Amino acid sequence: MKKTSFILMLALPLLAGCGNKSEQAPATSIDTTTTAATAETPVPDGADAPWSFQTEEHVAGHKYNIDIRREADSTLPTLTDDAGNTCLDNHVQIDIRRDDAPMFSRRFTKEAFLDFLSADDRKQCALQGIAFDRIEGENLIFGAQLGKPGSDSGPIFILTITPSGMVDIVKDYTQDTTGV
Repeated sequence: MKKTSFILMLALPLLAGCGNKSEQAPATSIDTTTTAATAETPVPDGADAPWSFQTEEHVAGHKYNIDIRREADSTLPTLTDDAGNTCLDNHVQIDIRRDDAPMFSRRFTKEAFLDFLSADDRKQCALQGIAFDRIEGENLIFGAQLGKPGSDSGPIFILTITPSGMVDIVKDYTQDTTGV
């Protein structure tokens, strides 16, 4: 059920466009906001609407401010959906501050996941989004999804960001697609 909820969280912002909890001390979310694109934000044809998410998390006596932003990126190679329409790929910017000091800043594109993708997925999939999932120990856990434009399914990845700012990416082979 947790993975289904996570997949739905990633898929919700896509509708507009072309794991278990740790047994350690739970994180408490103090301020969580999601900001969707407004009518004032023009979205080019073949592009996903911009999406952002901010949260403040507390773990091991430290405050983490997490800011995630997804935007269509015209500098990346374009993709073609099943109807033959040209679509833009996305990039996702993650910025993390620990105790109000910069800890992590990285712009993710599909390139970060190429080692895990088939030749067809490399040509056909876009980076659909990255979402904060949970805290395990002192590590921040995110989920990322790639997929064909206009689809809300595709390979899912787990990104672990350590307190030192190191990133580990693994493919999630245990996706719950049953909806139960």
